[in-house]
Amino acid sequence: MGKTVQENAQTMSPREDFGSWVKALHKASKFRQPEDETMFLTCCDAVRLASNSNIHGAGTRAEIEYVRQVKVAGKSNLESSFSAEARSAVDQRYYELAGNNSSQLTEPRGQTERTSANNRGNYRDNHEQAIRIGVAAGAAKGPINDAPLYEAFASHYLTDAYSAGHMRTERISIVDWWNPRVPMFWTNLKLFIAERLAYYINEHTTIAGGLQSVDALWETVRETIDQKRLPTLTFGDLISGACHDYDNEKGVDSQHGVLLGDGQLMSQDGSNSLLPAGQHTRERTIEAVRTSRTELDRAYELGGSGSTPEQVIAQLMTDGSYAAEKLWPQALPDAQQKADRAEPNWKKNTIEELLADPVIQEAIRIFSAEKAATLESALTFENVKKMGITVVSAGVQSQGFKEGLTDRLRSDPIPLMQEIIHYTPKTGQNGGRRGWT
Repeated sequence: MGKTVQENAQTMSPREDFGSWVKALHKASKFRQPEDETMFLTCCDAVRLASNSNIHGAGTRAEIEYVRQVKVAGKSNLESSFSAEARSAVDQRYYELAGNNSSQLTEPRGQTERTSANNRGNYRDNHEQAIRIGVAAGAAKGPINDAPLYEAFASHYLTDAYSAGHMRTERISIVDWWNPRVPMFWTNLKLFIAERLAYYINEHTTIAGGLQSVDALWETVRETIDQKRLPTLTFGDLISGACHDYDNEKGVDSQHGVLLGDGQLMSQDGSNSLLPAGQHTRERTIEAVRTSRTELDRAYELGGSGSTPEQVIAQLMTDGSYAAEKLWPQALPDAQQKADRAEPNWKKNTIEELLADPVIQEAIRIFSAEKAATLESALTFENVKKMGITVVSAGVQSQGFKEGLTDRLRSDPIPLMQEIIHYTPKTGQNGGRRGWT
């Protein structure tokens, strides 16, 4: 029988095991809800997921453990011990969130007001809920265990604020500006992939019998891609992602000095070793999290002394803000940024003007290299069989995908973007070319 959330909180080491568990909890809570603009499960929803004593399959604690052990701790040798369903559920949600994480940004609409659509508002909601639970736990003279779970969610948004790419990227504004101007990008991208795969397979498959035209092959591949549920990538998503990744790599000057993206805090080779370049960002982030947690501990003490939640909140806040909120990073104006840290100018009138901008070009190159790896992880292939015989191997499909798209994303993304934007299918002109069924 699996342990409850409370039992795990009591038995895990407060320095390491419990910390990694709540980190996994908020990372695994990044669920895309198409009909829900928040796109996140609440802390309560994630706790219910983690409390499910079934450790197999999607919708169970297996998702939390998979993230904690494999994604957070880097124990890739344990990946096969988790069901394909649990791994797929976590990975799919992560990929989809990566394309639309507005609530983790400080100014997704170019406004600094605290709302449920940005990290400021989500930090406040979760931190305040943690305080209320902490006060109640203190009053009951019981353990504080549940309160740190909400504080972990609050800290997730708080640490997001210290990631350079989250400080000034106007994800919603960029999407609203560019998607109406390039409305067919995602559709064109899927058709483009299908056509490149169809031609590649046609040219690299020699099995005779039951063959069909490239047109039919293209249609088969297109349906397969739709079934794979690739994370949606609109043109607005692409440009906002490029601005985000550019800032993460170059850094952004703030009142705390230069802050970098989280990819520069720890090595990406699986060792999780700390990188010297990220020391300053890491120290400022840790300081903010500790400041926030100190308030929770104080709330627990005050609750034990008889204070109500409202009294505790009033005592902790100064001028309407909690201590960590007063430290919230703000990007300095462009005039005070180092030359290559000025904000990418995404608000152009035409696509031609946008793609001719050298900073935007570099931002797209940075983004495309990372997106290539994401797409290769998200889209897997199986052998295609006919009457028990493999007619197209998974390897041929993967190589076609790599040569037709991801290699070009890494080496030549700007011309590739232009091809996709102006794409028209070439199938229908080669009806005699062979394919497979």
